[in-house]
Amino acid sequence: MLITLTNIFAAMKNEIRFFVLLTLTLLAVISCDLQKENPTDETKTSSADAAVINGIVSEEATGGALSGVNVSLNGVTKQTDANGNFNYGAEINVGSYQLTANKAGYIGITRTIVIKKDVSTFISLKLFKKEAPVTINAATGGTVGLNTNRVLQIPANALSQNTDISITQVLGSGIPVQMNDRFIIEALSLEPNGLNFTSQATLQVPVGISGINPSIIKAVSITSSGNEELSGVTSSGNSVTVPLNHFSYVYFYVPLQNIRYRTVAYNDSLKPTSAIADCRSDKAVYEVTLGAKIVSTTLPANILTAQIGQDLSSTMKRTLVVTRIAGGQKKQLYYQISGTRYIFEILNGSTWNEAAVVELQENVKVVGKDVGECHDQGGGN
Repeated sequence: MLITLTNIFAAMKNEIRFFVLLTLTLLAVISCDLQKENPTDETKTSSADAAVINGIVSEEATGGALSGVNVSLNGVTKQTDANGNFNYGAEINVGSYQLTANKAGYIGITRTIVIKKDVSTFISLKLFKKEAPVTINAATGGTVGLNTNRVLQIPANALSQNTDISITQVLGSGIPVQMNDRFIIEALSLEPNGLNFTSQATLQVPVGISGINPSIIKAVSITSSGNEELSGVTSSGNSVTVPLNHFSYVYFYVPLQNIRYRTVAYNDSLKPTSAIADCRSDKAVYEVTLGAKIVSTTLPANILTAQIGQDLSSTMKRTLVVTRIAGGQKKQLYYQISGTRYIFEILNGSTWNEAAVVELQENVKVVGKDVGECHDQGGGN
């Protein structure tokens, strides 16, 4: 019995979004340098160790494909086509690498991806479009707000000159930096990056999670030089406020001793299909769609997405094939999906209460079952 599994990705259209079927971990700092993460490892050069890498970049808010995005991986830069696609062919060998995606007018992202031997890697990336800037008068100061709950207040004479300032919320699958040691509940990009104030500005954001005491929320500033814990975070009602001395990415988080998630592997049951390699054919073909499923949640979807690091609304198609040996029995195609279950929990007193369950379908196994004899060498009934 010969069983083969081929992965054929569906045609990529602007309205279709794909999710990443590989381990994704964001860097702790933003960097434009693309280097192999394990420089002491011997670089693989044989064609047998090369991996085919395809991907698509889309806009976070609309899901529309983004053309002209510069995608860099291990020092090799590609630009997405009109449909947001990029392809590295077999140019990148197995290993762990940094990948960046940047486009003018959008917030750039950095990812760490793991390329495995004999595994075709598909990468789905999303970028947040920058919000329009507001010109702040240096002498009078002013306010920049995404809405009534996300507001930056700049005092008079805090700036040396009139400045265009923007705030962009970047919490979701396009979050620039993941931080596995913190549970992120809000993320903002403040520009121009690196801008300094002579007197402190203040940034106010909503809490974002019901049942969380605002007093435990903390903030961190993320720049190319590292992370800076911000002091002076205060809470009032359902919002928190933090003073700022300079611009960067600002993340608000809850310590992991108060909210967390854990992962467990899961396997669905073996499912039959109508595809049969009968006496007149040598193979049966069936297409399945893999995606994510939010089983239950009391948490906002963008918080779940930011923590997991994958787009929960996207899907990917796989074509499954089972082959019948000439003269062998007819084969019916069965399949089994496996993946990772993410269980989010919030501490209530001394008890951890489940707040959300998310399942990511990551792999599919093909099984061919004998369902009848054929008495020829591949033809007839």
